[in-house]
Amino acid sequence: MSKVRGYMSSVVITVDEDATVKQACQMMNEEGVSGLFVTSESSETGVFTDTDLLLLLSRGKPTDTKLKEVMSRDIFYVSPEASIKEAAEFIKANGVSRLFVSNNNSSGEKPEGIISVTDIIRALRDRLNFK
Repeated sequence: MSKVRGYMSSVVITVDEDATVKQACQMMNEEGVSGLFVTSESSETGVFTDTDLLLLLSRGKPTDTKLKEVMSRDIFYVSPEASIKEAAEFIKANGVSRLFVSNNNSSGEKPEGIISVTDIIRALRDRLNFK
């Protein structure tokens, strides 16, 4: 079975928790990503994704809101040596669309990658030899 390492994105964009939603959206647009790893001076604090943006807008909050007020605080990790099946099961069980990839998820260090639902679909496509 394929490993997470072979399908993860090694691009992990970080943003400070005091940045505004508007600044985060600009970063996401410039980098072509749908989520950011939110940090503070001491360590990681959360995740800001396109889903968080939709929730913010649906609640009528302004885009100058600080990320620390609206980010998701749950950060889910998977080992780069985990199988794609394990990653898919973890994503389903936790109702998330991406996992951060790290061998050491307690150090506060930037993860080495991200694996998303899209990456898992790509792995399945490759396994089934779809073109």
